[in-house]
Formats: sequence, C-alpha cells, structure tokens
Amino acid sequence: MIKVSILFLLALTLFWPRTYFVAGGAEGGAGNGTSMAVETPSQTAPIFKIVTAYSALDSCHNPVEDGCLTASGKIAKVGMVACPYGISFGTKVFIASEWFVCEDRTAKKYNGRFDIFLGYGKEAHQRAIEFGIRKLEVLF
Repeated sequence: MIKVSILFLLALTLFWPRTYFVAGGAEGGAGNGTSMAVETPSQTAPIFKIVTAYSALDSCHNPVEDGCLTASGKIAKVGMVACPYGISFGTKVFIASEWFVCEDRTAKKYNGRFDIFLGYGKEAHQRAIEFGIRKLEVLF
C-alpha cells in the first residue's frame, strides 16, 4: 500500500498541471471571489545562478527617445531581465519570488548570470549597487 501511495504522489508531481488557480482577494485576485491563473515555473529542479541588477544609468548602451533599447529590440522597463545566451527572448524567469521576462542579454564575459533591470535614474542605480552579486534560485 505504501509503494502505491508513493508512486501515486510521484506521478502527481510529474504530470500535474503547472498552472494553479487562486481565489480573488486583496493579494492577487479580482477581489470579487473570481479566480485567476497563477503561473508556476515549468522547470522541475531548482538551479542556483549568479544574479545581479542594473539600471539605465550604468548600462544604457543603446539610448533611444523613450529609454534604452534592449537586445530584443524592446525599451527597457522594470520587470525585464538580461539572460544568458542560451535562453530565448520572451522566456519568463522566476527569481527571488518574482517573475521577470528575458528581453536583454548579459555581456559575453558574464554569460551564465542573470541581470535584473531596476529602472531609470539615480535611485534605480543605487538599488542596483545595493543588490550586489547574489547566488539565487532561478526557475524558468
């Protein structure tokens, strides 16, 4: 009986859908009792990678009228992350309990790390410095 239970739990973890639904409320739903989908990473094994942060002040290599152009051709905004070369643009990446979208590339000498865009201006630059270099769990 125990073997069957263990196999059942293993099958659930391998084949269960990776999208969950939560009731609406102050934290994440519409607040009227409706449900909304919450994404979860599709990767099953956690990996730990070097994660840094940057701002337009220290890393705007392609300035345009509306901001800084990323490697994907989009204007940099908070919620984007520079990813290693093996990860496609548009990939959603889960780092430190937050979702980011891969829209930029790290410098070749830093390939393998993730670099979170924190915004424009001196405050964003200061937050990037304070973020420092961390080894964090990354899921995608």
